[in-house]
Amino acid sequence: YKPPRAQHCKQCGRCVQRMDHHCPWVQNCVGEANTKFFILFLFYGTVTSTFYAVSVVWFLWDFMSRKSHLKFRDIAGYMGLLLGTLIIIICLTLMLGSLFGWNVYLMMRNQTSLENYDIEVAPSRSRGKAKKGKHRYDMGTYKNLQSVLGMSPLIWLLPIAGSSWGREDSAAGKNEDENEHEMAALRTTSE
Repeated sequence: YKPPRAQHCKQCGRCVQRMDHHCPWVQNCVGEANTKFFILFLFYGTVTSTFYAVSVVWFLWDFMSRKSHLKFRDIAGYMGLLLGTLIIIICLTLMLGSLFGWNVYLMMRNQTSLENYDIEVAPSRSRGKAKKGKHRYDMGTYKNLQSVLGMSPLIWLLPIAGSSWGREDSAAGKNEDENEHEMAALRTTSE
């Protein structure tokens, strides 16, 4: 028996509920239990790198416009380091920001990256048309966000988890009839 939305991870050697991907940055699978923390990792990483990039640009702008009390000879040896840092931090900001935006898009649709691949990419590669429309687990944007980040928007940006991961029940806000319907469909599929 394999629960709905579960995948086996070859790197971890275990089954992960609502598996998104195996992340080399955190050396773990991103799944139902830690998706919120991964999203927050990307969010705070993007905010921090943006702040750092703005700070370096501000410093360089202030220096170049001659408003700074520093003279060129004081920082000439560091100019290459500052410009190299700026290039690296802008690249990091763009990468983290893109990854964060992509994961927010998937979260708003209640999809994992593996499900998105199966729905949108794989059919087009096999010369079939990708099926557009509502994902079978899509509950609407607000409920999708609640299913990952918690019931209260007040705790969405905090790295904490409420009881039952902030959901009404253990099945991402579904009622018992919907859960039983999914289980019945699985039983008929396996027979």
